[in-house]
Amino acid sequence: MAEVEFKVDSRDLTPKLMEINPRFWGSMNVAIESGVDFPYMLYLLAKGEHVDPVFTYRSGVKFRGLNGDAENLHATLKGESRLLNVESPKKLNAVQDFLKFYEKSIHYDYFTVFDPLPFFTTEVFYLNKIVKERIQSAKQVLLPMHLAKQFYVNAHCGYRKNCFPIKQNA
Repeated sequence: MAEVEFKVDSRDLTPKLMEINPRFWGSMNVAIESGVDFPYMLYLLAKGEHVDPVFTYRSGVKFRGLNGDAENLHATLKGESRLLNVESPKKLNAVQDFLKFYEKSIHYDYFTVFDPLPFFTTEVFYLNKIVKERIQSAKQVLLPMHLAKQFYVNAHCGYRKNCFPIKQNA
């Protein structure tokens, strides 16, 4: 059992072997939902039992990585293309496709009704990461504005307090 990863080299568009990992892959649920239960077959082999080869499977089973879809939607809305030699969809179509949460034979990367906790913990982690990135991005914009204001005050008022006095109501 191994995960084999290839990446397309943008220079010559040739798939290049990146790594071979002796582990199950992240989209294992698609294989299981398609009728090929690799973990169970490995379990049977480990017990010394016979495993019949599998030559058929259900086609049309879909896998959806919600975080990746959200990143693709964000890139599309910003007008960026995330895929080589693939035209980005129209913004409205991208939003409509993203909002299709139920479709026949669709399965989510971490979500199952029987064990929803991994999905929710992953989403909380992902949202937390996005919020931190947005805050950091805002700091990069706001900090120079704060420094500019401080520079203005120092240049025009020196280091005097109450350079811009507030009128008190009498």
